[in-house]
Formats: sequence, structure tokens, C-alpha cells
Amino acid sequence: MTTQIRQATLTERNKKRAVGVIAALTLTLVALIAVFGAVIGFKADVPVNAPPGETPSNPDNPPANTPIVFEMPVSGSEWQLLKEASFSELQFNTTANRWEACKGYVIGASEGTAVVAPYAGTIESVLESKLYGTQITIAHADGLKTVISSLDKNVLVAAGQSVAKGQQLGTVGTTETVEEFETPHARVELYKNGSKINPNTYIDFGNK
Repeated sequence: MTTQIRQATLTERNKKRAVGVIAALTLTLVALIAVFGAVIGFKADVPVNAPPGETPSNPDNPPANTPIVFEMPVSGSEWQLLKEASFSELQFNTTANRWEACKGYVIGASEGTAVVAPYAGTIESVLESKLYGTQITIAHADGLKTVISSLDKNVLVAAGQSVAKGQQLGTVGTTETVEEFETPHARVELYKNGSKINPNTYIDFGNK
């Protein structure tokens, strides 16, 4: 009888040990799967062609320490500054026959001169405005938006399209009626978090 009790006790102990070993192995396996999944997920975020230890930059959302530098939206060197932005001093609008604040730059150029994206972004809209003519709005990083008006109607981009810095949008035109000029031109305005700012903050118009 005593021998049978000892055997039963030993069998029970062995069962408990087996259960403990299985539980430990299960927890170890779960931990290994979690670590493996995290490693695979991290590597999936890095393209194959990215340099070791680096992640690729997104031109629409550059790193915080990367300065945003716009280029001149009217290509070539033959453009002329027809009107400069002024947020404090009034300028005379000969078309409307009134004094007003001009919050953008008006750039004149010969017919067919390309108008380009001053910085990478996404085309937010392409509109036909009664006052500003053919108008393209580009949403950039850091809450910035560029609005370029008075383009020729034959634009090369559409709403929702991503554009690179320097990519052609269309050509200068004479489609705006809010202020008419003798030469084809483009009106350039800049917004920061919904408010107009001086385009000269990001675009160098100083060489004209």
C-alpha cells in the first residue's frame, strides 16, 4: 500500500513538472515571436535601397532641422518684377483704380515661360477664378502653401498630384482680371498655417 502511495505522489510531481516546463517553453516562444515580429516590422519601414542605418527623407515632410528653401517659381533669367508684396504700404491698382495692400509678388515674363513648383508638395487645387484667373495651390510641409495665379489655362498638373521642387506646373498667362499688366505674368502668394505671409520670406526676389 505504501509503495502505491509513493508511486502516485511521484507521478503527480512529474505531471506538475511537465506542466511547468510546457508553460515556460510557451512563454519563451511567445517572447521570441514578439521580438521577431518587431524586427521584421522595423525593417519593412526601410526601403532596400536605403543606406545602412539611415531612413530615406520625404521631400514633402523634411526633417525638422532641414531648412526649407524655395526656388523662383518663374523659370529662366528674363523675368521681371512687376509688383512687390507690401503688407504695410498701399500700392495703386490701375485696373481697379484704387490703393490697396499687395500681399503677393507679380512676376512678368514672355509668353510660354515655364512656371514651376517652388518646393515639393501636393497640388491642393487647380481653379478658374473670376478675379485671379487660372490658380494653382500647392500644400507643402510645415503648414506652408503656395498660391500661383494668372497662369495660362493649359496647366500640366491636377489636384491630388504630388510635385517635386522645380517641376513645371504650366506657363505664365494673362488670365487674372483683378489687375491687368501688359505682359504675361504669374502672381505668387504664400500662406503659413492659413495666414498670408510675405513670399520673400522663402523666395529670393532680391536679384531683380
